[in-house]
Amino acid sequence: AAAAKNPHESKMAGILGSWRGMAQTLMIMLFPLAVIAIMKHPDFTNLAEAVKEQMANVTDPQYRSQGLVPTVLSMIMPQGLLGIFAAVMFAAMLSTDDTYIHSWGSIFIQDVIMPFRKKPFTPKQHIWALRLSIVFVGIFAWFFSYFFRQTENVFMFFAITGAIVSGAGAVIIGGLYWKRGGTIAAWFAYIGGAVIAITGIILQQTWKLPGGGGLAEWLYENFKWEWVANHMDRFPVNGQYITFIGMSSCILLYVVISLIEHYVFRKPDFNLEKLLHRGKYDTEKEHQEQSKVSILAQRLGITPEFSKADKILYAVTIGWTLVWLVIFIWDSIQYFLFGTISGDKWTPGVPDSMWMSLWHYRVYITLVLALVTTVWFLLGGLRDVVRLFKALKDAKHDDADNGSVASSENAGKN
Repeated sequence: AAAAKNPHESKMAGILGSWRGMAQTLMIMLFPLAVIAIMKHPDFTNLAEAVKEQMANVTDPQYRSQGLVPTVLSMIMPQGLLGIFAAVMFAAMLSTDDTYIHSWGSIFIQDVIMPFRKKPFTPKQHIWALRLSIVFVGIFAWFFSYFFRQTENVFMFFAITGAIVSGAGAVIIGGLYWKRGGTIAAWFAYIGGAVIAITGIILQQTWKLPGGGGLAEWLYENFKWEWVANHMDRFPVNGQYITFIGMSSCILLYVVISLIEHYVFRKPDFNLEKLLHRGKYDTEKEHQEQSKVSILAQRLGITPEFSKADKILYAVTIGWTLVWLVIFIWDSIQYFLFGTISGDKWTPGVPDSMWMSLWHYRVYITLVLALVTTVWFLLGGLRDVVRLFKALKDAKHDDADNGSVASSENAGKN
């Protein structure tokens, strides 16, 4: 996905990614289920008491909640397996952190610094700028993690911090697929999303301070707002809601301001064909004729580059999703339409035993597929790494192609 040799390979990487994530998703689900069983089932009472005794030493309620699963795992795993698990998690942390650091460092140079430079970097300057930017991101991350208080669940934290760049979606999609997308609109969308997310983070951090006081206490003392009194311990809007607000605001800002640019300030339509090297601008014949595939295939995103194996994999991926969607819809209909009310009690149309059987089958099927895909990606990944280094060895480099866009074309394109 990060080093695709052509657009088709990038598309296939996205399709394959849905299968690659099976093992990870399964583990994320199974570990908490095991912990719930240990903490709730009477057969594990002694172990549950030992866990509660250890967790009582953690005073912060958020850290105590987040630390329950790793604490239980550390107590039930034998030493060898625990060491392997810790090594895997550490490796996962490193691979995630270095990806983030390199991504943000390169984004800062490519999307913030380079557009404002009148004179392009030389290759040596470009490499050093990227290196220094990456170091700066690492230093910032260290200080941020030192002073930041975890007030949300981890996935909620991912959501709100990711929302800082929530304008990227509107800007990228609007810029590549809408000829009336405007530059000013892009700035408003990007800055607006960042402001909303950062404001949400500040509110969460200052709503209730560890030593007492905070924004909630100040608001209640000065304005006597009842809703604040009902949410004194935590800011009532979680990271997922703030992300939704940010993304919706970015889309609205981008569309409205783009239309104002076009109709009020008479900004001409952008030449997307030239930007994307399509039609008469496709001098290297990068785009094959879509007429070679059916209308249905075109709507599904299947292009002439798809091999027979690609089409089978694509069909299986879509089929897997549709099967579970149908099951979900059918069970939901049963739950609501065939449920009964007796007095004040609601009895759902789907018994708990049916839900249990459904999830048993889902877990078992996913486990088998996760094992198959793990071997598949291991072997295929090793093969592709060899191909990658061979391709890099033989590749012809164009120093002028530095990732920037000039005159609606990528720099360095003849």
